[in-house]
Amino acid sequence: MKKLSDLKEKSKGKIISLERPAISDSQITELLELGFYPGAIVECQSYQPSLEKMVLMIGGTIVGLRVEDCKHIIIESN
Repeated sequence: MKKLSDLKEKSKGKIISLERPAISDSQITELLELGFYPGAIVECQSYQPSLEKMVLMIGGTIVGLRVEDCKHIIIESN
């Protein structure tokens, strides 16, 4: 299994799980509201190493997440 932070630009993956102990309940709620739930397809639009951010498309919405948070989202790459 890979982490969302491992996803390369313009590639997609399917979310398998969120690492509950590593992510707070409020962050889990926010991620679920944004569409980051098991089974959802996510695409890396860009990776900004200087900002430590990833720009992702999920469910037709573009979202920016910190790379540190992406390390706690388990994916299966396509």
